[in-house]
Amino acid sequence: MLFYIAIGLFFGLGVAALIIFGIDLIDNRIRMVSDFEKFFSIPVLGAFQSRDKYTSVREFNSNPEALNDNNYRKELGEARVNFSQRLGDGKLVGLVSPGSKEGKTLTSFLLAQEVAQTGKRVLIVDLDVYSPMMSNDMQVKGKSGLQDYLFGEMSLDEVTYSTKFANLDIVGVGQNFYNTEIYYDSQRFESFLNEVSSHYDMVFFDTPALLYVPEVAEFLQKVDGLVYTVKIKETSRSSFNRLLSKTKLIDITKLGAIVIGVSETELDTYGKKHEYYKRRRRSMLPEYDTEDLPLAHPLKRKVAFQNVAG
Repeated sequence: MLFYIAIGLFFGLGVAALIIFGIDLIDNRIRMVSDFEKFFSIPVLGAFQSRDKYTSVREFNSNPEALNDNNYRKELGEARVNFSQRLGDGKLVGLVSPGSKEGKTLTSFLLAQEVAQTGKRVLIVDLDVYSPMMSNDMQVKGKSGLQDYLFGEMSLDEVTYSTKFANLDIVGVGQNFYNTEIYYDSQRFESFLNEVSSHYDMVFFDTPALLYVPEVAEFLQKVDGLVYTVKIKETSRSSFNRLLSKTKLIDITKLGAIVIGVSETELDTYGKKHEYYKRRRRSMLPEYDTEDLPLAHPLKRKVAFQNVAG
């Protein structure tokens, strides 16, 4: 009898292991910040907690005071410091995600308003003519915007709108909803980039989902830095790998990733690790020369993380 029970347990555990392995193959969504750090060598610039309220730009635009919450200020402040250190003197920042509904628009807004809090003049540009969530949530959808500028019909001042947030302006997608093409190599688009660079200290571009609109890669060659957005339980490893393959040949600085939708428990763990590496950075970094190591090397990944943790 015991023999048959043992055989049953053995086969039961084996079947369970196969089921778990199969589920992992089918559903490979990133579920924790540590998952992302395990599979990718992209440094994490910041992690934003999952919340029941204020999950869209529209909700923050309706109640700007929500951003005064101490937890928000801490999360955003850490991300801004890491982000700014890696960007250096750059001004133009593109935010990308593999697909839609992965937090790119929300991340663009949160980073932009956080930088604006420091007194810098900041502009958000909505490039997503296919799904202009930023324009919609910031209440500029249907107003003159980028497309009107590109057609030579209006000036930058005529398509720029102030927001409820100090030092933060926005350029929406524009009024021509029948034209979903933006010619990134046109002279008019180059003029737009030159103008916003001279008028603002920093410009954030909310781009269409790169895997759906691959021509966005052409635009990304024109910015100074690239930020990846990852949403817990939404972004999959396979889709993020495809995103990396689309951007790896672009000769710009890959600043790192912002991870959103993190649980409160994991955020606390991540914060403690962040502080640990911050304390250890000065004593550890001079001991190693990692410049010639491959990016995937564990030591290279550790040093990359330490660089943004400081």
